Order: sequence, then structure tokens, then C-alpha cells
Amino acid sequence: MRFEQNFIADDYHDEFQPVPAGNYIAKIIDSEDRQTKARNGEYLQLKFEIISGQQKGRYVFDRLNLKNPNQQAMNIAKATLGNIMRAIKMDSIIDTDQIHGLPLVIKVTQRENNGKIYNDIKGYSSAEGFCEDDLGATETKGYDEPTPY
Repeated sequence: MRFEQNFIADDYHDEFQPVPAGNYIAKIIDSEDRQTKARNGEYLQLKFEIISGQQKGRYVFDRLNLKNPNQQAMNIAKATLGNIMRAIKMDSIIDTDQIHGLPLVIKVTQRENNGKIYNDIKGYSSAEGFCEDDLGATETKGYDEPTPY
């Protein structure tokens, strides 16, 4: 098959491959309450879409254990939601739909589990004043999420 124009591999990504670690401008495009595997709590799954740079259009997820028998897990989730809200300059919300579509910077890392690489979001900061040249940087001056490990 002959293409009408050059086919550039970097323009296309396998949807299920993790994004490289770094800072990305993103927005929340979906939020969903889900039951935990153990069926003893609920978590809020947030779907982020990267909206700038080479990874534009890719998705990264975060899960917040807002209802859980483990108090520390709930505290971490509430702190993370607070960090997200500060990054998008919201003081209070009544519904997670209110945090959709607003740009913020996410600090994405990678972790290995059973030989597969996964993305985690380890921090959130305001997209205000963040420029394209900052993409891929390893540090962000924002609201880092406490590490639960």
C-alpha cells in the first residue's frame, strides 16, 4: 500500500501503552464511582486527557478511595482531591462534574507490576504559567500527593 503522505510512527500510539514519565497539561474528561474489588468500599476513577505536547490525546487515570474501611486510604484520597481542586482553582464542589474540562498539570510516573509498566499520577499543579517547554520535566512545583507506600 502506498500512502498519500509520509506515515510518521510518532503520530500514533498504542492506546494501552503507558505515557513516558513527566509533567503534562491535562483535563479531567470523566469521573465515575466504582466499587472496590473487595466490595467493601468505593473509589472515584478520574480519566485525564493530555491536551498538549507529543502525548496529546492520550489518557491517564487516577483512583481515589473516598469510601474505604482503611482511614489512611481515605485521607490520601481526600488530600489528592483537594490538590486537584487547588490546581484548578476551585474551593468547593458538590459534584465531580464540576472539575471536568479544566486544565491542570499532572505529574506522571511509571511503575512495574508483574512485568507490565503502568502510569501513576503523583502530583497536580496549576496549568497557569506552565509552558510547552516545561513538558517532560521531572519536577513540578505544585501540590504533590502524599505517597501511600
